[in-house]
Amino acid sequence: VPMTERGARTDDYIRALRALWSMDSPRYHGQFVSFEDIQAYPRPVQRPGPPIVVGGEAPAVLRRAVTMAEGWYGFGLDLAETRQLTDALRQKGNEHERPPELGRLELTVTPMEKLDRATVEQYAELGVDRLVLLPQPGAPRSQRHAPVAADRIMRNIDEVARDLIET
Repeated sequence: VPMTERGARTDDYIRALRALWSMDSPRYHGQFVSFEDIQAYPRPVQRPGPPIVVGGEAPAVLRRAVTMAEGWYGFGLDLAETRQLTDALRQKGNEHERPPELGRLELTVTPMEKLDRATVEQYAELGVDRLVLLPQPGAPRSQRHAPVAADRIMRNIDEVARDLIET
């Protein structure tokens, strides 16, 4: 897929998925996806469909989050970056209409720093709904995607929970 088509394809695929999930006789005719007279089973139990969460920092991604998704995900951010991006999301919300059926945009962030209660509260003040913990907080960027043993992941979750409860 040419890089220049990524965003348009994503928008088209989201619209096609929503048609498949919500129509009794799904049909959709977009730039990259086209179908009609088909059946798609099983249909999602959750109506009108599962929440769509988009991730990224580009202006087009932020627009897509505001106009087409139930959630936005920021990976590997610190508080300053999260503040910049939540401000940018609010700005996109002022520039583009959010369909009411999407509800409030939920924000998820994977923070890079070790968390304490004060830091978690700062993320909450920025409007972040959930934090996804890294197994090795503070690891260099080059190691962020390295495989990590399940016991290390559980140990980090336990450490963060203990630290938050104690403070």
